[in-house]
Amino acid sequence: MDDRSQAIADRVVRYEAGTEILREGETSEDVFELIEGRVEVVRRMASGEVVILAELGPGDVFGEMGLIDRRPRSATIRAMTAVETIRLDRDGFLAVLERDPKVVLPIFSALFQRMRTLNNRLIELELALGAVHRLEMVKESEGGQPGRGAPPPPPPIPKGGILLEGLTEPARHVLDERPMVVDVFPYRIGRRKKERSLLDFFGGNDLELADVPPYDVSTGHCALLKKGGTILVADRGARLGTVIDDEVMVGSSGVPEVELAPGEHIVRLGSKDSPYVFRVTVPGR
Repeated sequence: MDDRSQAIADRVVRYEAGTEILREGETSEDVFELIEGRVEVVRRMASGEVVILAELGPGDVFGEMGLIDRRPRSATIRAMTAVETIRLDRDGFLAVLERDPKVVLPIFSALFQRMRTLNNRLIELELALGAVHRLEMVKESEGGQPGRGAPPPPPPIPKGGILLEGLTEPARHVLDERPMVVDVFPYRIGRRKKERSLLDFFGGNDLELADVPPYDVSTGHCALLKKGGTILVADRGARLGTVIDDEVMVGSSGVPEVELAPGEHIVRLGSKDSPYVFRVTVPGR
């Protein structure tokens, strides 16, 4: 334990390997910070197949939405090794927050990430509703029935924005299983830090990724930039670099940045076995 141990000594809970710490479909208001060991995030698909969405290690937080709502858990958290966690229910979180706020900075960081994602989803919803409204107006003008027929199109990419889509299970999981519109730049991507400060909330990553040793993702990995009307991927000190379309290495002795032409691009963070591979769609100018 670190120097926070006094504040959370009575909140430490240990689990044996194989224990299901949280179960998909069950409700609870507990949030956990992982101190030692590894856990996996798994989900049972409609087909019955069990898919591993992510692996989490020390410093990672899970179950944070339990502090906000009492909805059923969207995935199961299973201990891969013996693990040690800080476990807080809503009352415990508030008590620790009042006594020693810095202890719960990792949980605030996870909630900030959720807020960023939800904000992007609201933007997408506004765009989608606008597209549906325009489609229904066209149908009415042509004598059709509004609200019927083909499903609405996917949300359009706003002018100057891009679409970010996960291609691997961990990448899809961090984006809540849906492509995400990005229209505010720079958009910084990196590994979630084990130790956080208040500065990380305002100058850290816009998309934080959980990773375990040996790390593919660096804490400051890469950023999506916009210069004029051009979208670029720029290095932020990635140890293993960022590979664009299996050809161009950004960082790690490669180029410092690369322009993304209009179209679709495959962006891999780290090694060829990286859990984080994304598709970036840049609309035509």
